[in-house]
Amino acid sequence: MVTLKYLKDVAKQYSIRGYSKLRKEDLKTLLRNRLPWMVYEEIMGSGATRSLLDHDIPEKSQQPLKPT
Repeated sequence: MVTLKYLKDVAKQYSIRGYSKLRKEDLKTLLRNRLPWMVYEEIMGSGATRSLLDHDIPEKSQQPLKPT
């Protein structure tokens, strides 16, 4: 679980202003809107969502359509 102190440290590291008085959920929203997607995912850990690059490529389940 990500702590409020950790989120504030991240905001400070990325020079985001106005984070000090925010609650944890509001700070998460601020970081989600201000940081690149991949950086935000890395900060939030595997509990957030997996990167598309982490998913397996699905098997081809049906034949391609052919014109009739």
